[in-house]
Amino acid sequence: MKTRWTLAAPDPAQVAALRQELGVSELLARLLVNRGQAQPESANRFLHPSLDHLHDPFRMLGMDRAVARLLQAIERRETILIYGDYDVDGATSVIVLRKAIELLGGRSEFHIPHRITEGYGMREEVVDRAAAEGVGLMISVDTGIRAAAVVEHANHLGIDCIITDHHLPEEALPPAIAVLNPKQPECTYPDKNLSGVGVAFKLADALFRRRMDETTRQRYLLSFLKIVAIGTIADVVPLVGENRVIARFGLEGLRRPKHPGLKALMRVAGLDERAITSGDVGFRIAPRLNAAGRMDTAREVIRLFEEGNGADVAKVAERLNSLNEERQHAEEKVLIEIDERLQQQPELIEQPAWVLEGEGWHRGVVGIAAGRLLERYHRPVLVLSCDGEEAHGSGRSISSFHLLDALDAIQAETPGFFARYGGHAVAVGCTIDRARIPDLRARLVARAAGLLGPQDLQPELRLDASIRFPDLTPAMLDELDQLAPHGLANPGPLLGARDLELVRPPRIFKEKHLGLALRQDNFTMQAMAWRRAEWAVGLAPGSRVAIAFHPERSLFDGESRLRLIVRDLRAQ
Repeated sequence: MKTRWTLAAPDPAQVAALRQELGVSELLARLLVNRGQAQPESANRFLHPSLDHLHDPFRMLGMDRAVARLLQAIERRETILIYGDYDVDGATSVIVLRKAIELLGGRSEFHIPHRITEGYGMREEVVDRAAAEGVGLMISVDTGIRAAAVVEHANHLGIDCIITDHHLPEEALPPAIAVLNPKQPECTYPDKNLSGVGVAFKLADALFRRRMDETTRQRYLLSFLKIVAIGTIADVVPLVGENRVIARFGLEGLRRPKHPGLKALMRVAGLDERAITSGDVGFRIAPRLNAAGRMDTAREVIRLFEEGNGADVAKVAERLNSLNEERQHAEEKVLIEIDERLQQQPELIEQPAWVLEGEGWHRGVVGIAAGRLLERYHRPVLVLSCDGEEAHGSGRSISSFHLLDALDAIQAETPGFFARYGGHAVAVGCTIDRARIPDLRARLVARAAGLLGPQDLQPELRLDASIRFPDLTPAMLDELDQLAPHGLANPGPLLGARDLELVRPPRIFKEKHLGLALRQDNFTMQAMAWRRAEWAVGLAPGSRVAIAFHPERSLFDGESRLRLIVRDLRAQ
């Protein structure tokens, strides 16, 4: 699909004011305004995150009640069950809360559902086992906000519940002792964008404030932020506000890892600790942690961070790496079958939303497959794995189509349509009777057709600025580094360059990545386009092109080099 390029046009007066007040270049000032940081005070705060920018956790609705009950459980030596989720956000939430409870002298057990045998969300049979084992307090992390029936069942069995979650709630909240979720009604907590592990971290901080002196509390917060940053970045929440503070300080800690599990994980991921970025976490660390929950059980992630023996964690890290390779093969199988279907049914390309199902597709990779299709075709996609009479799916969506609202509307029209579902505006999971897939497809397509126009379905790249190669200096990159860490709501600078000459034939790496050498004004730059090997067709030395790209530092034989990560390319 042809991508629409638009060049941001920030207010020149705001750009000039930032240049004068902050003493930064015109380019950095322009980038700040493009990211909504047009006022000198907010822009300065954005460029210089501080732990002091983290909000008081007791501003979150329900925090006082949650802390009181949890401290009571710790003092009474009750067994506390932490009920998590199988993705990175859920697993890191379990790790954070278990460690906080341990530091305060408490004891906890945990349950992370198996994606295949249990599926998403909380289940009554787990609560039954907990009651039989004498659990008196259950705390959900990264799940539970839509589990009212399960919480009622726990209450009936004499188990108190604390819900910590960040997903969108239903109208009726679970009848728990406390619900910690900044998205719940009447919660005035300033930051609504926390991940699940972010909410768990706020609970841990509240506990520390009640039981630790300030020096000790600060030391533990910095230690925890490494794990919190991994879960936060992996869950693709906006990296602004508190999430920016978490990611910035967490990444600093990851560059000096001491924990043997972290060191082993970075080693199998082939990472240089000194230069780790949010991209490294998102594309190299998170997939290996996610692979455990996708292909086997996320308990392996907990083992990685709780095993004390270096040899043991090395084996766990290798296991996670192997599972990630299995995940890649399973994902490739699904995408190949979908590509074949699109070739056989080209009329699908014209539909404003897709529901695609397949027999034997691994349930652990359908969400990734949906994300890949979203990147390429820019429309809401729901990918379902069929198993007997059931289908289990994951969906991804564009920003202009609220996917969870769409599923809510279908469920409201036909109560019980989904056996289970939940998620966010742009990411959902569901379980459905296989026979209902055609009906689901028709309803989702009809809703998308009513809400989306042709322009919504055309991918767009918003360029921050146009630039020439001689301006791409180390000093410029040093200044742009102040904008990091990058992610949702704070993307890496996207620049445009025209009138480029291809110096030599393009190179294809691993049959899917494209390497280019491009020249402008007698400056030659190396460029890489991930998963874009097909662009090589028609490109020859001397070809003239324009590119949209991110400038990036890369390490080669210990030497830092500048290369361009190409997002789009056009012949000129």
